[in-house]
Formats: sequence, structure tokens, C-alpha cells
Amino acid sequence: MSKKLLGCLLGVLLTGFMIIPASEVKAETAVEDIVPDVNIVRNISSKDQINMYRVVVDESGYQNFTFNFDAANKDKVNNGWTVKVYGENKEEIYKVTDIRTQFNSANFAVKKDKTVYISVEASNSLFMPLGVDYSLNFHTIASDEYESEGNSAFNTANEIKSGGAVVGSLLSKDDNDYYRLKINENGYAKLAFEIVNFDPATVKDGWTIEVYNKTKELVYRTTAVKKDIKLPELPFKKGQELFIRIGSYFTISAYSPETVEYKLSAEVKKSGGWEKEFNDSFSTATALSGKKYANLLWDKDVDYFKFKAAKTKKYKIVIDTGDNVDRSYQASIYINDKSSIKKEETFTSNKTFTLSLKKGQTVWVKVSGMIFNVPIGNKYSITLK
Repeated sequence: MSKKLLGCLLGVLLTGFMIIPASEVKAETAVEDIVPDVNIVRNISSKDQINMYRVVVDESGYQNFTFNFDAANKDKVNNGWTVKVYGENKEEIYKVTDIRTQFNSANFAVKKDKTVYISVEASNSLFMPLGVDYSLNFHTIASDEYESEGNSAFNTANEIKSGGAVVGSLLSKDDNDYYRLKINENGYAKLAFEIVNFDPATVKDGWTIEVYNKTKELVYRTTAVKKDIKLPELPFKKGQELFIRIGSYFTISAYSPETVEYKLSAEVKKSGGWEKEFNDSFSTATALSGKKYANLLWDKDVDYFKFKAAKTKKYKIVIDTGDNVDRSYQASIYINDKSSIKKEETFTSNKTFTLSLKKGQTVWVKVSGMIFNVPIGNKYSITLK
């Protein structure tokens, strides 16, 4: 690229300096401007020295760096170097310690035109690579499907569009990736999680995936994810927003899938055949006519359905539990009086309620799970006959 050729010349001719407060990079440190894809050679000549570099991201995509040294100096490397990557606001994005071999970093993603800081220091002041030249090369790779750091909170969540996908990774045991999905149709959302290059040794104890509604209430959670999964259908009204948090199952490095890339895909499907969250009260009950699909997304989730008898006759309410065989549903029937249960059953397989109703009577059906035994995420159907 011509801009990188120009950058190469500027990188040789220009070096800028600024002071970073001690609380942010351990000591007052001069910052050297570098450019992407230009190799620089430097060294550490004292135990307190921190070499700090500043680079502006020139591509929409993701970044990484290579860190090398002359193998002839391997006996002088001792405990090696520590390299840290910071975002524009000096927040730490990525860290690797004790570099003692030729090193290729994990991928991290910062938006185009944002500033990245990189620090290099000795990992151990007593056993340091004194005077050993290292080479550092910051790379940018064009892509339109990577997350953008730092998306570690609700208010900095990356937007993922229906029909789209994003590639991300946890760069440390404490890293969290947040994504936001707008529900643009009455129907349900489909989310899928895929491990890009599966290796049990790096996946370790896996990820935790959580889904929140627009008021930041938890609506679904699954833990110890160590394989490709599809989340349950998430039925929400048009205009809702979902937040997806991806984090480590254990926040201990030995068990965390640090730097392992995953792919999160999302799709909103238009449908009138599903419940509409949040139908967790009499006043928000989903209208029941024919067949509706539903699922209990968390342990305290409750689904309400409602219909009015059009004629005086017998009606049947059929609940099909689908593939559920070992966890318990509880269904309660209310007729006119919301304070009085007319029928209540606990079941793990299909259940039919038969009601003799007069024209105009209103019926509510409440479906929940038995405590500590909730069939979370299991798709069931409820049919009015």
C-alpha cells in the first residue's frame, strides 16, 4: 500500500515524544511513534527501562504483532521480555510475559484511526535481556467481521446485525466481550457460537455465554461451553434489544480459553407462532390461538398465555414438551379469577387439560419449571383446540 510506504519513510525520519502518567504505564516513559508493518529494532539497557510505542490503526479489521531477536543471543535473553498492548484510553488490552522465543501474538481488534500503545520491558529486573536487540512489527489485517476492543461493558458493546457474524477472543482471563442485537421483527432471535480452530488444550474449561434484555436483566445463561453450540430460540417483541456477554467460565489463566477465537452469529426470524417475551404476568400474557411455541430461558422464567372462549363448549389445552424427558414443567389454569387456580399439574412429558367453558369466559395458562429442575432452553408448544 502506498500509505504504508510513506509510513515507512516517516517512521524512519520522525519520532514523537509524550509523557504518560506513572499510574498508567508504571513510570514516566517517552513514547515513540511507529507505523504498521514497519520493523523496528530496539533493546532494554536498564532494569527500569520501558520502551513505549504509539501507532495509529490504518485498516478496518484486526491487529497483531511479531516479536523476534537473533537466535545467537538466546543465552543472553534470560527471563525475556513483557509486552503489553493498550487502547486509546490507556486501558490494557493484551499482555504476554516471559517472551524467550520468536513470538507471534494473538489477534486483537481496534477500530481504524484509533491509537494503540505498545510497551516492552524486562520480565524480571534481575534476569533481564540486557542490551539484547529485539525487533517489533505491528501488523494490521483488513477484515469486516472482527470485534472492536474495548467492548468489555454494556455501554461499549459491539453491534451485531441480524444475519451477521463477528469473530472475537478473550485476551485475558478477566476479559469480557459484549455484543448488542436489535430485534427488528416480532419473532425470535437465533444465536450460534462456533470455536474457530478447535483445540481442547487451548479451549480448556471454556466460556460462559449470557444474554440480557435491554434493561440489563439476565434472560439466559450457559456455562462451560467447550464446543460449537446453538442457543435456544429467543422470542422477543420488535423493538427489544439483546446484549450478549462472552467471558471465561473460570477466571483463572490455567482454565481460561485466552486468545482462542470464536465466531458469534445472529439472526432475527419473523414469526407469529412464538410467545413474546416478556409474557411473565397476567397483563402481558401472549394471546393463545392454535399453536404457540415457547421456552423457559432462565430458572425463574414464567410464561403466561390467554384466550377467551368464543363458544360454550369443551376446550383442550395441549402442552407438548418436545425433547424434554428429565426436567419438570408446572402448568396452572385460571378461569376468570386471577387469584384462584382451577387446575395445576407437574409433568415431564406431554400434558392435556380439558376445560368446559361458557362463552366469554377468560382463561389464563401459566407455565413455569419446578425449582432446581427447570427445563431451561427446551422448546415446548402449547395448543388450543
